[in-house]
Amino acid sequence: MPFLTLAIPTFNRLRWISLTLPVIIAQTNEIGTGEIEIVVSDNCSTDGTWDYLQQATCQVPFLRLHRNEMNIGPEANFHLLPKLAKGQYLYMVGDDDLLEEGTLRRILSALQDRPDYLIMNFDIYDGRLERCKQKNRLNVSEDEVFVDQDACLKRINVLAMGFISMWVGRRDFFNTIPKEKYLYFANWGLSIQAD
Repeated sequence: MPFLTLAIPTFNRLRWISLTLPVIIAQTNEIGTGEIEIVVSDNCSTDGTWDYLQQATCQVPFLRLHRNEMNIGPEANFHLLPKLAKGQYLYMVGDDDLLEEGTLRRILSALQDRPDYLIMNFDIYDGRLERCKQKNRLNVSEDEVFVDQDACLKRINVLAMGFISMWVGRRDFFNTIPKEKYLYFANWGLSIQAD
């Protein structure tokens, strides 16, 4: 059983996932395939994304694919990924989010202390992933440990928490609320945090 699952939701994003997935695969290969799995849930893409993913999985044994029979919407696709994951921890990665060099190694190192969640800083890039528009989005200069949710929310803006690629959590913390309640929170872009 893998320790960490990287879960990637996607829909008609061939342009982006063809840039980001090779970076994730390369970092996973550097670590070794026993600790990490990659699961991609394709929301019935029609732009060649599914064909690209099938070709990639032929070459990468730790990459598992799921394709929805019809487009179930982004939030339902997010909700599905924890059920597909096998790792003790889940890292939901946006299909257009590039990992900086060494990201997975650093995550695995931080997870050795068995925290409930990791919250990671991020930079914001333009739509082509070429120009950085904002560095250090959370304005954090060193690692911090929070012992309760209130202390964390006082430090980290809750709206920033909507960026799916900024946190890793224990897989069993996901899908703890009914799907209807989960989707209700989607109106505010906070459905993932609702779990």
